[in-house]
Amino acid sequence: MARLVVVGDALLDVDVIGTAERLAPDGVAPVVDEGERSIRPGGAGLAAVLAACAGDRVTLVAPIGSDDDGRALSGAVEAFGVDVVAVPCVRTTTKTRIRVGNTTVARVDRTGEPVAEDVALPELAHLLRHADAAVVSDYGMGTAAVSAVRRAIRRSVLDLPVVWDPHPRGPEPVTGTVATPNEVEAGLRPGDRSTASACEAASRLRGDWRTRAVVLTRSELGTVVAATGEAPLVLGTPAVDAADSCGAGDRFA
Repeated sequence: MARLVVVGDALLDVDVIGTAERLAPDGVAPVVDEGERSIRPGGAGLAAVLAACAGDRVTLVAPIGSDDDGRALSGAVEAFGVDVVAVPCVRTTTKTRIRVGNTTVARVDRTGEPVAEDVALPELAHLLRHADAAVVSDYGMGTAAVSAVRRAIRRSVLDLPVVWDPHPRGPEPVTGTVATPNEVEAGLRPGDRSTASACEAASRLRGDWRTRAVVLTRSELGTVVAATGEAPLVLGTPAVDAADSCGAGDRFA
């Protein structure tokens, strides 16, 4: 059983599922009669849960507030056997999806407060010293940019495999990690899914970020792996039918 540390932006996903048979008289919007409400971990919380379901011993280090949403998020993650180290913050990020059947008709975001830049994270440094691997799950909410996080990862990469799952609004991965951007995060032009462009983007990012490798994920087209001193390697993958790709990047990382 591998000891895995997941550090990053955790959030609470709330699904409100109902039926809609009429439009609101005061605006062009469906009236959704709520039938069911469920919660699940999102962001780094989802990454931690997916790893735990695969059999790893997982510790999640993430900003989680002491509010009701934070308590619900911690409980939802811990239910899968994940240990939680909550980084102090004022409010937990929550995303509420209003759904009718399988269709999301609206999403309401409640953004949490950013982590203080001067926060100290001695628990993270200790966990990394005793881990077999680590994943940085960046959802663009600021955790991956915190000095204490970057410092702890930078000190660990020589002895520890660290996968960095980046975000367009997040900082560059720490040098020496393995980055797993998708096509959008790699800056590929919309509609350009050529292998040549993917190889060029992966090689460019590996040089710019000075990562150990870049593994560019391309959905049903597989991946492109750019590592130091090697030509990019193109790997295929079996196509999978899925109505919702949520969590695919987390699971891959």
